[in-house]
Amino acid sequence: MDLLEGTWNWLSVPALGRSGGIIANWNSEFMTVVDNLVGAYALSVICSLKDVEFKWLLCCCLWAKSGFERTILGELGDNRACSCLPWCMSVDFNIT
Repeated sequence: MDLLEGTWNWLSVPALGRSGGIIANWNSEFMTVVDNLVGAYALSVICSLKDVEFKWLLCCCLWAKSGFERTILGELGDNRACSCLPWCMSVDFNIT
């Protein structure tokens, strides 16, 4: 089966002003999202492959504005505290 075919699902965090939002999408024929946590600057999903008994926490973060470090780091800390699973993080540093 081609990975680009199949049923795709998604979660998102809306844009904040001119700072772009966050979107995470996955092919639900290969992967299941067990749980999610959506914040203002971070989107976290607990993922599980359907063929394997392996779960991980995927955290997508938008580092949008300088001066919001405590808010962003607080959200990341909350996301990490929700699970003791391995953590994969994706960050978009949009500081100007």
